[in-house]
Amino acid sequence: MASKTRPIPEPRVRSVALNKIKADPDTFQPRSGGIDPTHAAGLLRVLEAGGTLDPMDVMDNGDGTFTVLDGHHRRAAYIEYGRQPKVPVRAYRCTVLEGERIAGRQNSKLHLNMDDDDKNEWSWRRVCKYEDGNHQGGLSLNEIASECGNGTATVSRQRSMKRAMLAAGEEILCPTMGKPRLTWREALRWKKKQDAHGGAWSDEKREEMREARKAKLKKAIAPAIYHACHRERDPEATMETIQELMGHGPFKIGNEWLDFKEVNPLTGAVEDGDDESDWQQYNTASDECPSF
Repeated sequence: MASKTRPIPEPRVRSVALNKIKADPDTFQPRSGGIDPTHAAGLLRVLEAGGTLDPMDVMDNGDGTFTVLDGHHRRAAYIEYGRQPKVPVRAYRCTVLEGERIAGRQNSKLHLNMDDDDKNEWSWRRVCKYEDGNHQGGLSLNEIASECGNGTATVSRQRSMKRAMLAAGEEILCPTMGKPRLTWREALRWKKKQDAHGGAWSDEKREEMREARKAKLKKAIAPAIYHACHRERDPEATMETIQELMGHGPFKIGNEWLDFKEVNPLTGAVEDGDDESDWQQYNTASDECPSF
């Protein structure tokens, strides 16, 4: 029997200071690709012509600050406009789950509609975090399908995928980011590999695959990393570049995996040496980049 969609809190329409409104797109932005410059520029033109924008939907954090649920492009336009210190909002006192429901509902409207890939990723995120009432505040299959604009067959398949990953010992959510460790597309590729290997991989097979990925990465980036660290003698710039390319969340996870210990920037090996021995290694290194 279909589940009845649970109501969400009613908002309070008010004006709040723009500098008190923050964004958390990893949690509340169903659409991929971030800010669309064309759409944001169109909203800016409305403001510059003396027009007004619809109120943003925001979550009242209870400490004088607010988080955008729907209205990331409006916030970007206001910031670029720079001449409207207070902006209209619909402020919700709600949980994160309720906030995600509001974000999904609003983003399914025609003003900047989600494509099928975005709908699949959004429903997959909801399945991973809130599947079918398995914890307080969970969502049913029908609620996820309805609020994400996706079919029940797709959501059912995603629930089966989550169960298969759990049975294989896979972590579903990133511990530091609170969102799925794999995108839906990546989960489909994971399942294809599982099926090709006749089911769940052993620990030895997982380690073998990890080593293969490491070897592939080394071939791709070894010359650039070696040049920056040993010829330019700039490991700091190297790590900053890697962090920018990876993004803060994945970079932090990688450091946690290595227990925040000193890491050889060329080999990735964890080291316990002091700074003097580390720099001695750089000073005595060969000019030849090792082959992998």
